[in-house]
Amino acid sequence: MMKASDFTDEEMNHAMLSLQNDLKAVNDSLSGIKAWYLNQIYRCDIITPEQAIERYRQVTRERIVKAAQSITLDTVYVLTDVR
Repeated sequence: MMKASDFTDEEMNHAMLSLQNDLKAVNDSLSGIKAWYLNQIYRCDIITPEQAIERYRQVTRERIVKAAQSITLDTVYVLTDVR
């Protein structure tokens, strides 16, 4: 559905609000702050959660669709009950 741009502006807005909420929660605990900045060091792109929110706000429907279209199925797992 995402590859065909079959999602509403409301759904996109709700996803954005969820991401923003998660990023704002980083500063709620010392372990959250530590984990955030350790991850930033590994990425070699040290930004604050607030800067990440600003980056997410710049994402457009077109960029989402383009990213979705670049994803292909790689592996299929079959779960079985082995006893």
